[in-house]
Amino acid sequence: MKPSQLSLDLKTCFEDPGAEKSGEYLYDHVATVARHALATGQREDLLNILQEWIARRSEPETMLAVDLVRELRLAELVRQLRELHAEIQAGKCFLPCYNEWTTRALAAIGEAPK
Repeated sequence: MKPSQLSLDLKTCFEDPGAEKSGEYLYDHVATVARHALATGQREDLLNILQEWIARRSEPETMLAVDLVRELRLAELVRQLRELHAEIQAGKCFLPCYNEWTTRALAAIGEAPK
Protein backbone atom coordinates (compact mmCIF):
# COMPACT_ATOMS: atom_id res chain seq x y z
CA MET A 1 0.00 0.00 0.00
CA LYS A 2 1.40 3.36 -1.03
CA PRO A 3 1.81 5.84 1.85
CA SER A 4 -0.39 8.91 1.68
CA GLN A 5 1.07 12.35 1.14
CA LEU A 6 0.13 13.19 4.72
CA SER A 7 2.09 10.18 5.96
CA LEU A 8 5.09 11.29 3.91
CA ASP A 9 4.80 14.86 5.19
CA LEU A 10 4.76 13.64 8.79
CA LYS A 11 7.72 11.34 8.15
CA THR A 12 9.64 14.35 6.86
CA CYS A 13 9.05 16.09 10.21
CA PHE A 14 10.83 13.23 11.99
CA GLU A 15 13.72 13.27 9.53
CA ASP A 16 14.41 16.97 10.10
CA PRO A 17 17.72 17.29 12.01
CA GLY A 18 16.12 19.84 14.34
CA ALA A 19 13.66 17.18 15.50
CA GLU A 20 16.52 15.19 17.05
CA LYS A 21 17.57 18.18 19.13
CA SER A 22 14.22 19.43 20.36
CA GLY A 23 10.90 17.75 21.10
CA GLU A 24 9.20 21.15 20.90
CA TYR A 25 10.60 21.69 17.41
CA LEU A 26 9.30 18.29 16.31
CA TYR A 27 5.89 18.87 17.90
CA ASP A 28 5.53 22.29 16.25
CA HIS A 29 6.21 20.83 12.81
CA VAL A 30 3.99 17.78 13.30
CA ALA A 31 1.18 19.97 14.68
CA THR A 32 1.46 22.31 11.69
CA VAL A 33 1.15 19.38 9.28
CA ALA A 34 -1.78 17.95 11.29
CA ARG A 35 -3.66 21.27 11.36
CA HIS A 36 -3.14 21.63 7.62
CA ALA A 37 -4.45 18.09 7.10
CA LEU A 38 -7.66 18.95 8.95
CA ALA A 39 -8.06 22.19 7.04
CA THR A 40 -7.69 20.40 3.70
CA GLY A 41 -10.11 17.55 4.31
CA GLN A 42 -7.65 14.84 5.33
CA ARG A 43 -9.24 14.11 8.71
CA GLU A 44 -9.66 10.35 8.15
CA ASP A 45 -6.06 9.95 7.05
CA LEU A 46 -4.84 11.93 10.06
CA LEU A 47 -7.01 9.89 12.43
CA ASN A 48 -5.64 6.65 10.97
CA ILE A 49 -2.05 7.81 11.37
CA LEU A 50 -2.59 8.99 14.95
CA GLN A 51 -4.38 5.76 15.81
CA GLU A 52 -1.34 3.86 14.54
CA TRP A 53 1.01 6.07 16.56
CA ILE A 54 -1.01 5.50 19.74
CA ALA A 55 -0.97 1.74 19.11
CA ARG A 56 2.84 1.71 18.79
CA ARG A 57 3.32 2.55 22.48
CA SER A 58 6.61 4.23 21.64
CA GLU A 59 8.16 7.63 22.00
CA PRO A 60 7.88 10.10 20.48
CA GLU A 61 5.01 9.04 18.21
CA THR A 62 2.54 7.90 20.86
CA MET A 63 2.78 11.00 23.02
CA LEU A 64 2.80 13.29 19.99
CA ALA A 65 -0.47 11.65 18.97
CA VAL A 66 -1.90 12.12 22.48
CA ASP A 67 -0.98 15.81 22.41
CA LEU A 68 -2.50 16.24 18.95
CA VAL A 69 -5.73 14.57 20.09
CA ARG A 70 -5.82 17.11 22.92
CA GLU A 71 -4.95 20.16 20.83
CA LEU A 72 -7.16 19.30 17.86
CA ARG A 73 -10.01 17.81 19.95
CA LEU A 74 -10.09 14.55 17.99
CA ALA A 75 -12.84 12.79 19.90
CA GLU A 76 -12.83 9.91 17.43
CA LEU A 77 -9.76 8.52 19.25
CA VAL A 78 -11.30 8.37 22.74
CA ARG A 79 -11.29 4.57 22.84
CA GLN A 80 -7.59 4.44 21.97
CA LEU A 81 -6.79 7.07 24.61
CA ARG A 82 -8.71 5.17 27.27
CA GLU A 83 -6.91 1.95 26.39
CA LEU A 84 -3.54 3.71 26.54
CA HIS A 85 -4.47 5.31 29.86
CA ALA A 86 -5.41 1.91 31.32
CA GLU A 87 -2.19 0.30 30.09
CA ILE A 88 -0.08 3.07 31.60
CA GLN A 89 -1.96 2.67 34.89
CA ALA A 90 -1.36 -1.07 34.81
CA GLY A 91 2.36 -0.55 34.22
CA LYS A 92 2.28 -2.16 30.78
CA CYS A 93 3.84 0.80 28.98
CA PHE A 94 5.43 4.14 29.81
CA LEU A 95 6.04 5.60 33.25
CA PRO A 96 3.00 6.48 35.42
CA CYS A 97 3.60 10.22 34.90
CA TYR A 98 2.55 9.81 31.26
CA ASN A 99 -1.03 9.34 32.40
CA GLU A 100 -1.14 13.09 33.00
CA TRP A 101 -0.95 13.48 29.21
CA THR A 102 -3.76 11.02 28.55
CA THR A 103 -5.90 12.57 31.28
CA ARG A 104 -5.47 16.06 29.75
CA ALA A 105 -6.26 14.76 26.27
CA LEU A 106 -9.39 12.98 27.47
CA ALA A 107 -10.52 16.09 29.37
CA ALA A 108 -10.02 18.22 26.25
CA ILE A 109 -12.48 16.05 24.33
CA GLY A 110 -14.96 15.98 27.19
CA GLU A 111 -14.14 12.53 28.49
CA ALA A 112 -12.72 11.06 31.66
CA PRO A 113 -10.51 8.01 32.07
CA LYS A 114 -12.35 4.85 33.10
